[in-house]
Amino acid sequence: MVFKIITKNKFLYQYLASFTGCLCIISTGMHYGWPSPALPILLSPDSSIKISDEEGAMISTIQEYGNVVGAPLAAFIVDRIGRKLCILSSAPIFFIGWILMAKINSLSVVYACRFFAGVADGIIYTALPMYLGEITHPSVRGLSGTLFQVFFVFGSLMFNILGSLVSLRMATYIAASIPLIQILTFSFMPESPYYLVMRGKVDEAEASLKTLNNGEDISHTLKDITSAINEKKNEKPNRWEIFTEPSNRKAIYISFGLRLFQQFTGITALNFYIQEIFVELDVPMEPSTISIIYFGLQFIMCSLVSIVIDSTGRKPLLLYSFGGTALATITLASYFFWSKDLDLSGSNIRYIPISAMFFYIVIYNVGLASTPMLTLSEMFNARVKAVAICSADIFTSALIILVSMFFQFTKDNFGIYVSFTTFTIVSILGGLFVIYFVPETKGMTLEQIQDYLKGVKKEKIELA
Repeated sequence: MVFKIITKNKFLYQYLASFTGCLCIISTGMHYGWPSPALPILLSPDSSIKISDEEGAMISTIQEYGNVVGAPLAAFIVDRIGRKLCILSSAPIFFIGWILMAKINSLSVVYACRFFAGVADGIIYTALPMYLGEITHPSVRGLSGTLFQVFFVFGSLMFNILGSLVSLRMATYIAASIPLIQILTFSFMPESPYYLVMRGKVDEAEASLKTLNNGEDISHTLKDITSAINEKKNEKPNRWEIFTEPSNRKAIYISFGLRLFQQFTGITALNFYIQEIFVELDVPMEPSTISIIYFGLQFIMCSLVSIVIDSTGRKPLLLYSFGGTALATITLASYFFWSKDLDLSGSNIRYIPISAMFFYIVIYNVGLASTPMLTLSEMFNARVKAVAICSADIFTSALIILVSMFFQFTKDNFGIYVSFTTFTIVSILGGLFVIYFVPETKGMTLEQIQDYLKGVKKEKIELA
């Protein structure tokens, strides 16, 4: 009976395509989780390859440089070979990289593997949002979009757990199985109907839609997609359309603005320096335990958000996140400001910033972790989406590097409280940005969102 209900679900294949498509995000998360158990081993005196602290820092961040290469590569090929094949192309890159990294016989191999993992990330974070946004119904698009963060955090959490249970080599071999699983499962999923219509393959697009809607009537959906694609095709091509068309400019400042405020709430600083901060607080816990708790909280929260985002909407979750991160970072700033003159290491007061950091990661994952990526996949029309998402990926990588450098510089030269005070101010500004500039897209089709950006009156847009 339960099996029959599941197989009759209209969105069954949309869930399956989203789930198997996002398996590559687990590989990404595992690569971001890899330095936590790996760097202490590489930096130890008996390491098979000797590295300095600066080389260790480069190992942690070199993926972002690869991302800058992968994103424009994906933007160039995603409309030529399709979203599905573009996503699948990341699997062999991850698999080969994990196999090579299992032995860790030279620093250059580690650099190369993590750089190319970043290239795969750039491909994924350009092609996958397009695919998910184009295959899912408005009523489940929020759930589909939040799988990014759920799978990313799951990957980071799993590698930290594996790193504490088995050898680093065995954990790496286990990680290599994920891209193989994706090839074996995602290969059977439908291609994006938007891409197929763009390539003039209307019959294949119809078949794809029927599969994705589990046999339901899709004639009106196909008509809307074809109309939207043909409208853009009939317009004179303009390479600067993303900047010259008012609706695209509006989409840019909304989606890029959210990315800017997201990163400058301090998430990068906490992700990269969480163990260092806990050491400064003199917390009697193993670094591996701290990492597992940290990523475990993220996984629980982003999983819960994926369930409720389509019913609560995007804006409320964003506002809760910005308000909560402001409260958490001002608490941290206050503690570190007062502790510079007072010795609080043996006091129970030190548990206040610990609680603030865990509260931060919980409230951040309520809205800020997933919604900016989801909004990005919704805002742009099919003709400029690849360039827009590629640009956003590069922009985000630059922000991650910038925030990391900012945190390290202010912490070393002025005090860590200056960093957290800045994050507080940005969180407040981010909340105001959401209130005045970010639209609520819950239940809207991609075509309806385009109408909104073009200035169509709200009452003329029928929500699904």
